This record gives sequence, C-alpha cells and structure tokens, in this order.
Amino acid sequence: MPIRSISTKRVLWSYAIHKGSPSGPPFVVPWYRCASNTSRKELDFDDMKQAYRAKNTGEIFRGWLVFKMFSYNKLVDYNQSLMKYGRKILGERGFHMLMKKTVYGQFIAGESRQSIEPVLNHYRAHGVRSILDYAVEEDISQESIMKSMGDVSPKTSGQASEELSKSRQLGKSGTRSEHGTQSALGSDGHRERTAQGKEKEPDLGAQFKAYQRFADRRFPQASALTFFYQGEDKCNERVGIFAEAIKASSSPEKDGFIAIKLTALGQTSFLMHLSYILEQVRWVFSVLTDSSLPLLDRRLTLPMFRDGLKKLGVEASDAQTEKIFQEMLLQSGSQTVDLIDFVYFFRPSETDYTQLFVTKDENGQPWPLVDSLTRAEVAQMRNVMARLETLAEKASHSGVTLMVDAEQSYFQNAINRLATKLIRKYNTKRPVVYNTYQCYLKDTEDLLSVDLELCRRLGVFHGAKIVRGAYMEQERERALQIGYEDPVHEDRSATSRSYSRCMGRMMDAVKNHGAGLMVATHNEDSVRTATQLMEEYSIAPGSDRVSFGQLLGMSDHITFALGQKGYRAYKYMPYGPVDEVLQYLSRRANENRGLFQSALHERSLLRRELFRRLTFGVLK
Repeated sequence: MPIRSISTKRVLWSYAIHKGSPSGPPFVVPWYRCASNTSRKELDFDDMKQAYRAKNTGEIFRGWLVFKMFSYNKLVDYNQSLMKYGRKILGERGFHMLMKKTVYGQFIAGESRQSIEPVLNHYRAHGVRSILDYAVEEDISQESIMKSMGDVSPKTSGQASEELSKSRQLGKSGTRSEHGTQSALGSDGHRERTAQGKEKEPDLGAQFKAYQRFADRRFPQASALTFFYQGEDKCNERVGIFAEAIKASSSPEKDGFIAIKLTALGQTSFLMHLSYILEQVRWVFSVLTDSSLPLLDRRLTLPMFRDGLKKLGVEASDAQTEKIFQEMLLQSGSQTVDLIDFVYFFRPSETDYTQLFVTKDENGQPWPLVDSLTRAEVAQMRNVMARLETLAEKASHSGVTLMVDAEQSYFQNAINRLATKLIRKYNTKRPVVYNTYQCYLKDTEDLLSVDLELCRRLGVFHGAKIVRGAYMEQERERALQIGYEDPVHEDRSATSRSYSRCMGRMMDAVKNHGAGLMVATHNEDSVRTATQLMEEYSIAPGSDRVSFGQLLGMSDHITFALGQKGYRAYKYMPYGPVDEVLQYLSRRANENRGLFQSALHERSLLRRELFRRLTFGVLK
C-alpha cells in the first residue's frame, strides 16, 4: 500500500486554530488586528538629520554611492569579474583599500571580533545594539560539496521530474493518490530491494532528496551565509567561533544576540532525512484522524488508532496498539491525542515506536510507514544537540540570546525540531533561544501557532525571529525543476500579510505569555505595524521582549529612528577578513538587487543629507 504524498505541507497544516472558540489558545489573534490604525508617537523615517547623525560625511557619501552602484543590473551581474580585474590591476593592497572604502566598508563591520569593538560602541552610543555574525564563508569545491551531501541523485532535474510525473499518476493499487504524488520512499511508494532481496537505501523523495543541480546552496543567489559539512572537526571549530561571538556579545545590560545556523554544526543529509521522517509522522496522523476537520482540531481515540492501523495494513495486536496509545495519553494528559501529542511522542532517534508502523509490500516483505534514522544519523543527531547545548549554555550564562536561523525548506522540519528541544530546556526563565520563521513559506503561520501552543502547554517562554526569507529564488527553482509544490507564497503581498499576522500572534504571546520577538525587516510598513501592535498590547518601546533588526549598511533611517524613540534596535554586524567575505557580499548584491533598486527613498535621504552637509559646511 503506497503512502500518499506528504510533500504538500499546506494540506497537512491547513487548519483553523480553534475558530470562534472563546477557550482557544490565547495567542491566536484576528488578522485584522495586525493592521490597526492606532499609533503612538509616529516614527519619522524622513528625518535625515536624525537618521544619519551617527554617520560622518564620508560614510554618507559611501552609502549613497554603493546604493547607486547596485541599482545598475550590469554592475551587479558582473560584480565577481569586476572584483577579479580590480585585484589584478590594483594589487592585493590597493584592492583591499578600495573594498574597505566602498562595498566592504558599507556592509562589513571589520576583520575580526577585536577590531569591531569601536564600531559596536559607536552604535550603542546612538541607541543601536549589535548582533554579531561571523561572515566568513569557506571556499569549497563542487566535489567537496557533493561529498558533503551524502547520497546525491545523479539524475538531472529533468529526469527526476519525468520520473516523478509518472509515479504521481497511479499508485501501486491503480488509483490516483489523494494529494497528487506518491510518497518518495520509492518510485512506487515502496522500499526498493535489490535482486537478492536486500533493502536499498530509502528514496527520500522529491522535496527531501539531494540533487546534483541543487547541491551547491550558494546558487542561485543566496543572500544568507551558507555552510557545508566538512567533518566533525570543522563543526567543532565553528562552535568555537560562535562561542567567541557569544562572549563578545555579553554585556552588563544582558541584551546581546547572536545568530547560528544548524548546517554549520552537522551533516545536511542528516537534517534532510530527519525532516522527511517528521513529515511522515504528520502524514500518519492525518490518515488516522477525521479528514473533515482541520488538522490541529483533530483528536485521535483508541478505536480510531486501532482501526486506522489495520486499514494501513499494520499487523499489530490489540494489546500492542493499546499499550502505545496509553503511553501517548500519559504525554497528552487527556483521553485523546492531538497532532502535537502525536508528533512529539515520536523520537526519531529511537526505533521502538516507529517499528509499530510497519506494513508489507507487494511481495509480503515488511516496510515501515515511518522511516528510522540510521545508527550514524543517531550519532550525528547527538553530536549536533551537544554542540547546540554548549552554545545555549554559554548564551544562558552570559545573558545573550541565541537565534537559530531558518534555512531551506527541506531542512526546516529538522531545524525546527532541534530548536524546539533547546527552547524546552533553556527557555524556562526567559527566552534564551529564538527560532526563526520565514513568512514567505506557505506553512509558516501554522507552524508558528503550533510552536506557541506547545510552549504554552509546557510552560516555557517562546522566542521567535520573524523574517520574510532569504531563499525564495532557490526554493521556486528547485520546486519547479524537481516537481513538487512551490512552498513559497505566490507574491510579495501574500508574504507581507503573513508577516503581519505572525507579528500579531507573537505580540499577543509577548503580552500574555512573556515570549520574545525579533522583528527582522527592512520594510517601513512592517515596522510601523509592529509599533502599532506594541501600543495595542501596552508593550513599552523599551521592553526587552520586542526587538527590531536590520542589516549593517541598510535601512539606517529605520534603525536609528527606532533607537532614538527608545525601541530596542539592532544591527546585524557581519565581520571577517576582506578576501573571505567577498563571495558573501557578491551574493548579497545579487539577491537584494530588487531591494536596492526599490530603495529610492533611502538613497534620496542619503543624497539630501549629503547636500545639506555640504551646503552648510557640516563636514564631520
């Protein structure tokens, strides 16, 4: 019996959260509250004098020049060639001087943690705090990237799409699968076997399988820092770098933040496999429960559990079934099991429970509905968690907040699960760990709501960084070429609406449950909406539970306006040697060319401030 596709997360997570129920979770906020017209003292994003008072005239000119340069597509398209020729013509020293006076100087705080201290102190003196981000990206070959991904499909994207197209038409039983595509355990939904009957490695399927074309996650353009697995020693080395950033971010005010990526701390193939397993668990719950209800409203009873397993072809005695169900009830604390109870009952590093969900293929051979991690992956999971706990422990003791960055959607289930484990352990007194939510993904609002409900049940403080997202081009291209549903919202306005609704839910959680929120955006409207929501919920501008973040070198008129009004404003402060951050800068220019082209307001402010200073002889 083939597993129906679970690649469409929206199907599995398309629930209404206790609609109309006065007893529903207190964090659920009506969407219309996110667009309130109430306002405390209006933020002025047009006051160029105040916005740039922390900048000298040379920095103002540099900002205007860089924004002007990046508004030309040709200049951005050929930026790597131009840097290559610039190095050849100017020599190493001359090239470094040029970069520090232009692009590097605009977006990078300095070469080392020690050298950026004056920059951090300067910004703090003007009401702006810092988030340290070590921006060095290893120069890794394509061959090494392929090796780091483990079992990578040698098929071209076209061949993969053709196979998936065929397999989605008919299931093994001769009927079309409910959600359009087969499960990716194999081309027909079954675990494949060799001629000798030996089970092949599981095919992790469309979204959760590695492909040669998309193995290098730096391309097409990724504005975020990208890490690849280069062995356990390298992961441990990165832990040391992150730990150094925690130490540098520590202050008497206990208001430091640092951001980390899970792909820096473990194998990407492990993260992808774990993500798929978690998707399988959700699929099993959806099959066992009443499909007429939204997923979070569904409740699993013992008779439903027993009958559902039989329909799936699972051979388990009533005693076995009841034993497992009773253990689920102990966790749920009620007489039924919901989605959260079910998903968190399963521990991918333990096989005792997943072995219950075993049916038989057409040859009578057993195969599981829910995959298990291999021994090597279990060891990898423990290593990753040990590294994460080392960093969370240091952050907790140093008064620093640890933000776990979001990454590509096919890693995100695993990242969310591991981040949640940290939140459960370390957010008992304050939000030490923040998870990140990318609002351009269709399932983000529902995922945030589930995480908020889980934290409410556990009595811990949730922490969330809300972003629009950094991998849109990659996600769209990969989904199109491989043949699964695009996980990204159809347009920018849908993403903005999602962003506002997520802010609304988090502001309610801040007010009623002590959650922590980082509003990471360069969008003026989103910032205004956030401050309006703070007023609605009577959250003071200086509250340590709501912060705002922008990238160094961008949106200074937003950051400084917030800081001067008493809000907790932060700048992401990337640092690293010139030669080792150029690729990072190059892709940032490519990814953000649309942002640069549309930043006419900011460029206009810079030009006007430059003119004002020159006119009145203010040449500081």
